[in-house]
Amino acid sequence: MQGLDIKIYLVLFFVQVLFGMNFVTSKYVLSEMPAWDLAFVRFFVSGLGLFALAFVVQLKEQRQREEQNRFLQAGKSLVLAPRDLLSALVLGLLSFALSQTLFLQGLALSSAANAAILMTTIPLLTYLVALTRGLRQLERQSLAGFFLAFLGVLALQQDSVRAFEWGAFWGDGLVLLGALGTAIFISYSKDFFSRVPTLLGTAYLFTLGSLGLIPALLWRVESLRWGTVFLSDFSLSAALVFTVFGATLLPYGLSHWVVKKISAEYMALFIFIQPLVASLLGWFFLEETLKLKLLFSAVLVGLGLWLVGLKEGRNRKT
Repeated sequence: MQGLDIKIYLVLFFVQVLFGMNFVTSKYVLSEMPAWDLAFVRFFVSGLGLFALAFVVQLKEQRQREEQNRFLQAGKSLVLAPRDLLSALVLGLLSFALSQTLFLQGLALSSAANAAILMTTIPLLTYLVALTRGLRQLERQSLAGFFLAFLGVLALQQDSVRAFEWGAFWGDGLVLLGALGTAIFISYSKDFFSRVPTLLGTAYLFTLGSLGLIPALLWRVESLRWGTVFLSDFSLSAALVFTVFGATLLPYGLSHWVVKKISAEYMALFIFIQPLVASLLGWFFLEETLKLKLLFSAVLVGLGLWLVGLKEGRNRKT
């Protein structure tokens, strides 16, 4: 059995490093910016950036085919069919407007540790969505892999689990609802991306999803005063820039070629790496204690990844 290309693993791992860092930077930005506003700025700016990148890619492809009017042809290739445009609107509103806003609002009310633990339910929820859609069968090996990976995260964050408090109940609930919305999006977006180039499709999802947040911004127009705060605070501005470019535009741009190479459920499993990365970064940058349970957690997560990856490889071969 031939495994997945090492480049895919490296890209997925690097993406999770960026997303793991985003828990901290987003939490910091939310101290001065409402969740609706952060979601709009993050995905609207990133959407425009992905549109520009998609145009460059299309222009390069036209040059390789040596067609006339390459600039015009590349521009026309960015226009979606009505069916795909409607799908992009629905998926964008579901994930990058509703689900991500619920996550950010929950993160603002809860703690980063609580949110990190709850977001690791995304692979399990995605697998359940696939089961309800009839796309996957109940497989003991895959379930065992998911279970081991989830136990690894709980072992790493056992202190945080014991620290759950009723005061963060609503925040935790919002994060979990956001995770469910993301799981539904991951499952259904595979059909969309089978018809639309990944980079272009993501640009549409970001832009249309962020535009769906405009009514919320207009309703709370007074909340836009955070702009003056960020202009006078370099650390807040740097955190916002990383959230938009480092944790959104860059990882989505890097992974646009990965989504068609592996199943959505297997790709979602890599979210289990985020708590491990967060612990290592905390030890390296914040001088936090690196406990033995980190090694135990890494073994469980790695074993879970291996079990599901083994099954994925067999499915790909079939």
